[in-house]
Amino acid sequence: FWKLHIEYQQIQVKWFKGAAKKGHSCGQFLLGVCFDRGDGVEQNKSKAVKWYQRAAVQGHVDALFNLGWCFAKGEGVKQDKSEAVMLYQMAAGQGNMIAQFNLGLRFDNGNGVKQDKVEAMKWYQMAAEQGHAVAQSKLKQLETQH
Repeated sequence: FWKLHIEYQQIQVKWFKGAAKKGHSCGQFLLGVCFDRGDGVEQNKSKAVKWYQRAAVQGHVDALFNLGWCFAKGEGVKQDKSEAVMLYQMAAGQGNMIAQFNLGLRFDNGNGVKQDKVEAMKWYQMAAEQGHAVAQSKLKQLETQH
C-alpha cells in the first residue's frame, strides 16, 4: 500500500511541476505543499516558500496563507512577523477563515502588531461568521471584557 501511495505522490509532483512551470498558480501552490510536507519529494521548506511566493503573487489565497505561516514560524525563510501579518491580511481579505482567525489572535495578543482588542474582535467576527468555533469563543470572551 505505502509503495503505491509514494508512487502516486511522485506522479502528482510531476503534474504539479508541469503546471507550476507554465505559471499556473494552483500548480505552484500544490508543488509548494509537496515540498512543505515532503509528499513525493524530499521535504524542503525553502523550495516550498519559493513556490508559495510564485502562487501568492498571482493572488492564490491558500498560497498567501501558507506563505504567511512560513514567515510567522520562520520555516524556509527568516522569521518576519510583520510580513506574516501582511500576508494573512491579504488572505483574510479574500475570505480565508484561518487567516482571519490568526489575525484575531495576533491583534488580541500583540504578536507582530500593536495589541488592539477592537481589531482582534473584527477578525474573530469574520472567522466566527464562517463557523470557526474557537474564533466564536474568543469573540465572546472579548465581548464580555468590553
